[in-house]
Amino acid sequence: MSANWGRMIWMLAVAGLCAASTGARPAPGQTASASSSPAQTSPEKGSPTTGGLNPFSLREVRTYWNSEPTVGTGAVYEVTSANGKKSTQEYELLTEEVIDGKKAYWLEVAGENPPRGQMIYVKWLVIPSEFQTRKQIIQIQGGSAMSVPLGPPPNIPTADANEAKVTGTESITVPGGTFLCEHWREKNGTEAWVSANVAPLKAVKIVERNQTWVLTKMISHAKDYITGPVKPFNPEVLKNQLAQ
Repeated sequence: MSANWGRMIWMLAVAGLCAASTGARPAPGQTASASSSPAQTSPEKGSPTTGGLNPFSLREVRTYWNSEPTVGTGAVYEVTSANGKKSTQEYELLTEEVIDGKKAYWLEVAGENPPRGQMIYVKWLVIPSEFQTRKQIIQIQGGSAMSVPLGPPPNIPTADANEAKVTGTESITVPGGTFLCEHWREKNGTEAWVSANVAPLKAVKIVERNQTWVLTKMISHAKDYITGPVKPFNPEVLKNQLAQ
């Protein structure tokens, strides 16, 4: 389990949005702008594009994703940084679809964009069995929802330098409840407690060098925070929204 996995998902989203808004070519696993991937097709037309801002580029998501995730479930985390600053992030499974005979799910993340303080909502239509992203939609607080173009598939590594090992099974209590967890420890000192009963990413508690993640609430009726009509991608509008 690589360090900062939950924060990495959020940083992946924010970095991808910033790259899309500026037209910069993103790193593997981040979304590409329309001009950086000539072969891609527009998600608005329903083409089966794969890649883009793919949460499955992170091994933890691939490893701990429930094999049969329950639609409508989610989890809220309190994240405490080394300086004591706290923030909240929310992960939800909204709906299920079938694409080319394969199960696909809308995974949504809600959190704060630290530089400006506004909320950012990102959701992906993902196919877990193939680690694919078929669509991605974003909405900045106070702005319109936009469909972000997809880039090429991310590079998914087969090895992890911070490979973790299970040290045992423990019962731990957090604000979100008491759970029987697998206790994982990485070579870099990061520790994580995971439970199959916590959807969609199974994390109950994560202790890192600079941050601590604690489950505060489990969600049984997930809410889609992205509202209004979904407009075509406009990099200038996105850039302005991120700068407000």
